[in-house]
Amino acid sequence: MQNGNGTSPNGHKSIEKEPYTLAIDRDGIWTYNGLPLIHPKGLAMFKDHLQRADDGQYFVKFGPITGPVVVADFPYVARLLSATEDGLVVQWNTPPGETISPDHLFHTPEGTVGIRVRQGALPAKFDRVSGARLGDLLDADVDGTVWYRGPGRHVPVACAEF
Repeated sequence: MQNGNGTSPNGHKSIEKEPYTLAIDRDGIWTYNGLPLIHPKGLAMFKDHLQRADDGQYFVKFGPITGPVVVADFPYVARLLSATEDGLVVQWNTPPGETISPDHLFHTPEGTVGIRVRQGALPAKFDRVSGARLGDLLDADVDGTVWYRGPGRHVPVACAEF
């Protein structure tokens, strides 16, 4: 994420002075140089500062300092899911959980169902168990429109690329 003068494309200082890899694997596990990050406060800090550039690249930003994050699939993975009249109650791969409106659900042209988190800025996927639970709440019309049919809510699920 650096350009030739040691700054990121947005003009901020970059932390890429020494080689490192901050990554999120397909299961939502955060790693630093291949070692899992397990401290809850450290994970929360990175999660809270994760952003996505217009070109689709992920990075963390702490004040004027930015650093790239390699994301294998989706940065967030839903581990537990329940449907209420208030929305979908989701527990992520990194605490805490949250309640999200089903209006934030999307599906890719390939059929993967995800949900937009962090005010719609970042995509999340569902693990097998939470995905099966979500599947019980989805229906498709004859025209191919996918619908969320949960407690008190019936909304279409938009097709989107992420």
